[in-house]
Amino acid sequence: MAITYTESWWLEECAKAEEQAARKYLAYSDLATDTELKRVCDDLASMHRHHLDMLAGAVATMM
Repeated sequence: MAITYTESWWLEECAKAEEQAARKYLAYSDLATDTELKRVCDDLASMHRHHLDMLAGAVATMM
């Protein structure tokens, strides 16, 4: 099933947001001195990367 232009745009915007969130949490992790806070930031970055991978997979199945 092909996706519409609007759906494609929406998926691209979601992917950009997930990528940006992952980059921000990695930057926060680099700045953190507390090990627990560093772990939380790394976990959140990983979660956003996973979301990005899921979006890419969804797009691949629609094309």
